[in-house]
Amino acid sequence: VMALGPETRIIPIAPPCAVAMAQIVSEFIYVRYLI
Repeated sequence: VMALGPETRIIPIAPPCAVAMAQIVSEFIYVRYLI
């Protein structure tokens, strides 16, 4: 499980679409840091 950024702390109860989008953005940034 990848730790998400501050967006999850701002919205404690987020809709699944927002959670999925946050995970996609987090994974994208994570991949960009790996390259």
